Amino acid sequence: MMPDMMKMMDQNQMVKQMVDFQETMLNSSFNAMEIFQVRMEKMMKMFWDQTAWTTEKMSSALIDWTSACNEGMKNVQESSVKINPNLVMIPTKK
Repeated sequence: MMPDMMKMMDQNQMVKQMVDFQETMLNSSFNAMEIFQVRMEKMMKMFWDQTAWTTEKMSSALIDWTSACNEGMKNVQESSVKINPNLVMIPTKK
């Protein structure tokens, strides 16, 4: 026989806990990457403004790269919002 402390959890509850943990880890990692990206963007802009050898073409490439990064971050946030309502549908026993 199994001891009391080794009883199996309800599968739905266990899946919900795993999903909640993964969501928390994703949000924490994403927030850290977002903070890093914003700070690097500011640092690159300061560097770019202070250099005399940059051209307008180089500046436009930096602006394009920055906007691509920002668009990527928005896409990740939107896809996370779309996934969450589907995960809420996991029933749990109380």
